Formats: sequence, structure tokens, C-alpha cells
Amino acid sequence: MLRPRPLALGGRVRFGRRSARSGTLPALVRGVTTARRSAVVVGGGYVGTYTSYLLATEGYSVVCLERSDELATEMSYLNGGVLCPGLTWPWSNPSAFGLMAKALLPFSSGPPSVAVTPSALAQPHLWRWAANFVLEALNPSRVAANFKASHLLAAYSLRCMGAAHESGLVPPGAYRRTAVGSLQLYRTTKLRDSVASLINEHIGDLGCRAQVLDYASCVEREPVLGDIENSEGGTGENGDDAGDKEAGALAGGVLLESDSSGCIRQYTFALRDAAEALGVEFRCGSPVRGLEVPTDGTGGSGGGGEGGGSGEQGSVAAVRLESGELMHADAVVVAAGNGAERLACDVGDRLMTYPIKGYVLELPVGADSRPLRHVVLNDIDKIYVAPLTLSTPNTPSTAASRATQDRPDSQNVGMSTNVNAGVKAVDVGMNAEAVNVARMSGFAEFCGDAPVPPTLDKGRALDLMRQGCSFFPKGYFAIPDLNLDPNSGQVEAEAER
Repeated sequence: MLRPRPLALGGRVRFGRRSARSGTLPALVRGVTTARRSAVVVGGGYVGTYTSYLLATEGYSVVCLERSDELATEMSYLNGGVLCPGLTWPWSNPSAFGLMAKALLPFSSGPPSVAVTPSALAQPHLWRWAANFVLEALNPSRVAANFKASHLLAAYSLRCMGAAHESGLVPPGAYRRTAVGSLQLYRTTKLRDSVASLINEHIGDLGCRAQVLDYASCVEREPVLGDIENSEGGTGENGDDAGDKEAGALAGGVLLESDSSGCIRQYTFALRDAAEALGVEFRCGSPVRGLEVPTDGTGGSGGGGEGGGSGEQGSVAAVRLESGELMHADAVVVAAGNGAERLACDVGDRLMTYPIKGYVLELPVGADSRPLRHVVLNDIDKIYVAPLTLSTPNTPSTAASRATQDRPDSQNVGMSTNVNAGVKAVDVGMNAEAVNVARMSGFAEFCGDAPVPPTLDKGRALDLMRQGCSFFPKGYFAIPDLNLDPNSGQVEAEAER
């Protein structure tokens, strides 16, 4: 007998065992017969909203529950705007140990791209997660398998977005999809070549081919880089390059033409409109307390249970809201981001995740500067810059007209933190005339049980800005002096959500 099961997106699929390489997203829910028409989706971000829409197209009566006061205010809001299936090399790989050593050792030079707070180190959950992380990182076959699985899921998601374009559901302009590929920049040729080799070895046969470019070819692809004072370098011992030691010097890059950029929050609003037209009910401000499992051994829909009458592992009888309301459904989908692990535990599932705080800045491009054509990134230090070109200043898109704009007020550049909750913007003097903007994201902080909204370390935000801007010509972004003191009053909190 088929039983309703949660689908923990970002974790594992609990029903619908189709490969991500075939079919369309509705195939994920065909494990439940179409005679069962009710579904509850937990989480109102991009994944939850899209899943709600697709369930409705399959004939389900759908309720989508979101804990915040509106959709797409957490990870679907505070992200890098990067749509890059080629950038799915897992963090759990041997090179991660170098980043962690820099984060933990006091004699490391420069701001670390990964930081760990004392409160996180005191948390047993971090150590359980870290043990699993280390085991994955030290197993080459697991690293390769994780790379392929992550790429397939990301490429599949991008194909779903493409299908939405073709149907007219969400035109690319509605969410500022502008990049025509991603360009990873490197200051040593050895590192550039090794990254390209990894990509082609593991996912090249899946349609993702990395092209190795020298500096001149990078400039041809991305003319903005032509204004950087640069010296072409060779490869030295351990990948060091004497010519690359000059500030701003680039040895070349790796191009992935399948990648792109876009504002996922605006995309989510367009999906919401389409889902509501099909009868989907979105209930914001409805946090979920937990998932209720059957207690009569029926597994929620008949048949024998396991574990002393507690129902089959993974089966769900109902969703319990913080208000006490109990919602029964034939299908339950969990798309709750970092909150999925807690809910999965209710049904005996195990998702080994840990919340990480990152920083997101939306920077104005100078009036005389060219807009970016690619997502430009330094993947080693985890810094990403995505073009999100605006058609006109201060003009809300149709998709976002019913909710807060996806970026802070045009007088400000947004500096935001993300632990799957909360937004904080910081005023650093954005030019109100700017039409072209770029979203810079990066850094990762293990901060334990972070407050909601998370606290903003203005010094870390400025460190990210300085490092990210080092890959661009001086004055490319219309921002103040990067050497300003974060505590001087020039950088102050402008808004908090």
C-alpha cells in the first residue's frame, strides 16, 4: 500500500524514486496515486512554491505553509543570485581542511573566508556534523558521487526553470536572468588547470564542459577585466606564480557556458501568482511545530506498521502547526531549508545538515562601467559576483509588485546576513542613479544557534567587499572608500527585517 511521505528537498527524496536526469518535477510525486488529492508543503521559498505549483498541475489541493510573514524571505532572498550547476563541487573535499585551518588557527593572515565562533565549537551538533563531513571529504569515491549528484540536481532545477520560460510562466526578464555563463578567475595557472580537470573528469560526460582560458581570453569574454593591471604568469612550484604575486594579477580562468544568474525571490513571486491561479493556498506566518506519525500501525493509509505500531519510518499522518492546528494530507513535502532536519527527525529520517551564515551585498556598478556578462567568481575563497541588471531604477518588476522589493532601497547597498532567516541592510552610500547592479556573496560562518534575524558583523561584510572588489578594476563599483572603519559611523544599520 502506498503511503504519504515527506519529500525533504535539500536532503533526500522520500517518494518518487525517479532519476533527476529524466522527466519533470511532477514525477517526484507520482509515488502517490492521483486518487489522493490533498497535499501540504512546508516552506514557502523557491522550492516549496514551485513544488506547490507543480502539485496543483497534477490535480492536488495544495496548502503551502511559510513561517515568515511573506514568501521567499530567507534563503530564497539572501543568496548570491547564482544559477550555476557547474559550481557544485562539494565542500566536503580535502581542500576544505585548509580553509578550516585558516579559520581556526590564530596565526593565519588575512580575513578567513570560513569562520567558526566559540558558541558553535561548544555545540555537540557541530561535532556530529563535522565527523560526517570529514568522513565524506576523505573518501574520494564519495566526493565524486556527491559532485555528480549535486550537479544533476542543480542542472535539473535549471531545466525546470527553462521549461517555465518556454511556457511563458516566468520570462527571464521577470527575475533579471542576465549572465551568459560563469567565469572562475585564478591567479595561478596550476590551480586553474586542476579545477578545469576536476570538472571535466567528474561531470564532463553529463554535458558540463569547462573551458580553460588565458588572461586575454578572459578579457575577450568579459571585457570588464581588461581594465585590470595584469601580468600573465607561468606556473611555479606548488602552483605559485611570481608574476601572479602582483596585486590584481590574473593567470586566467575557467568558463562554464551553461551557468547563469537571476533573482530567485522575484522568480518565486511569479511562481506564487501562477500557483494561486490554480487554487494553491499560501499561509504565511504559519510555523510548523512538527510532523505527526501514525500511532495505530497503519502507516497513515492502511497496511502494517513497523517499530511496535509506530508506523513505517518516513510515513506522515499530519502536520502540526505552532498554533496547535493539525493538518491532515495525503502527501507531505518538506522544503524547509535548514529547518528540514528537525522535521525529518519526527519521522525517523536523518538529514545531516548545519546552518551557515553568509554575507550578501548588492553593489551599484559605476555609471561609466560596463555591466557584467558572466557570473565572476573566486570559488577557492567562496566569493561570487552575479550581474542583476535593472531595466530602470526604482521600477518594481511585475512579479514582485505584491511584495517587498528583492533589494534594499535604491539609496543603499544591501549588506545582509543569512542563516536561513532574517535580513539586515547597511547603508554604504549607493548611487541612486545606478541601473546596473551586481550581487556579491561569500564567506561562511559557523555560528551555532544564531539569533533571528542574525547579527551583522560589519567588519566581515567590508572584508568580503574588499576581497571581491580585488578582482575588478578600481572604481568599477560606485561605492565609498573600501578602507573605511566599520565602526566610524560611515557604515550604519539602515533597516532590519
